[in-house]
Amino acid sequence: MDVIEHEFLPPFSYSNDFYHSLKNKFEKFNSYLIDSTDLEKDDNSELNELKSCQGKILKVISLYFEGNLLKAFECFQDLMDVHFFNIVGEDKTIEKGSVFFRIRKMDSSFLDDKMELFHIPFQKRSKVSNQRFSLVGFPCLYLGDSLYVCWEELNRPKSNEFLASKLEYNKPRKKLRLIDIRLDQMYDFDCFIKENNDINIINCLHWSLVAACSYIVKDKNDPFKPEYIIPQILLQWVINMNNERDENRPIIDGIVYTSSKVKINGHRNVGAVNNYVIPVKSIKTRGYCQELQKMFDIYNPRSPLLEEQIVKKLPSVSKELRDVKFRFKRLRFNPYENISYINTKLGRLELALMLGKHSNS
Repeated sequence: MDVIEHEFLPPFSYSNDFYHSLKNKFEKFNSYLIDSTDLEKDDNSELNELKSCQGKILKVISLYFEGNLLKAFECFQDLMDVHFFNIVGEDKTIEKGSVFFRIRKMDSSFLDDKMELFHIPFQKRSKVSNQRFSLVGFPCLYLGDSLYVCWEELNRPKSNEFLASKLEYNKPRKKLRLIDIRLDQMYDFDCFIKENNDINIINCLHWSLVAACSYIVKDKNDPFKPEYIIPQILLQWVINMNNERDENRPIIDGIVYTSSKVKINGHRNVGAVNNYVIPVKSIKTRGYCQELQKMFDIYNPRSPLLEEQIVKKLPSVSKELRDVKFRFKRLRFNPYENISYINTKLGRLELALMLGKHSNS
């Protein structure tokens, strides 16, 4: 447990070169697999498959560094063609009634149109910036499991600087399918070893992709961030697959990933800190993706400045609190203080949103 938590549990940080840091991480992971099992170093088909996959991930980064962006994507596409059903692991499906949250920095506590809490409209695509799972100029819908993770992703804006909303998936006959690169299934190294002492190739390949997507940005103020290479190419691959509609593969609607800005373990913050990125499915000159609009109900935005009055007006709050299931349970900003999420402003605002009603206006 100590080894997987400290050595191989993302997110990772590094001090020197990103490429060689990831290469060394792969090599240490493979060595630990060999030492923990009866594997032969040079004569094991699954270990060779793992090394081949990791080599292609590193090749993608190397080609990108050389300025061969097209070849880098083709190399990644070749990787997915060979290893798709193993490397993506089990995809996550989103069912009708699933609830998500969004936060947007605003200058005012009021909006003329709640759709401003949806994805960036097409006529403002110039505002789509360089982020871990984003393509500059291409709008996507970003969602969070909790207001807390949304707040962290926006670098903790002050309570007078943002509005929040709840979105609910409303399609009864269509589940959203997402590539799942969350970290919460990787706390135990046993998930990489089978009962017969052989390696679990699916989990090991999946870890390799997750690791390449989960490096903490070293130089936050630099325009180019090498830590974003694999996440952005993965997103580009999802967009391309949706456009091509390959009958041999299920349609992938997006990606779910664990925030690299929040540390989750049994001793600190407890709860879901997952983000969702869903690329637009239809392109227009102005407005929003019609397909995504039909998939989600967006609730009236709330301001943290007004949450005290909102919660006070809610009927039978104590009973409602028992009925609402928060995905986030506890926060710990320092070693001396544990805070119940519902006792924070974000928790109370999330409660108000959970108990709020959808409006068509």
